[in-house]
Amino acid sequence: MSNHIVNTVNFVQLICETTEKILQDQQSPAGLQIPTLVALVGTTLKRVASSDIKIIDAVIRYYINNEHPVYYISRGTKGGIALRAEKQKKLDAQEAKQKAKEELKKELEEKLLLKS
Repeated sequence: MSNHIVNTVNFVQLICETTEKILQDQQSPAGLQIPTLVALVGTTLKRVASSDIKIIDAVIRYYINNEHPVYYISRGTKGGIALRAEKQKKLDAQEAKQKAKEELKKELEEKLLLKS
């Protein structure tokens, strides 16, 4: 591979490793805001130029949303880093609620058909 490709891959890997280390060092990383994490990673890597911060921000967002097994980035007013397990619990609850609604609807339709 070309030298510039190797340098880019190494920089991305360094960002991901630094992000992981900072998340592990935090008492409670859930609720940590992305700009705060980006600033922590930037100062840790001593890369605080705006162009570097933009790259770091993009890499961190991709890494946490798509590759991290424990965390994801939540959106909204209380957005930030959140536990993936909590998101899965919410999705499971929504799915169970939807199934219960569908079953209840089927039962009501059957009862109405029997009465007719």
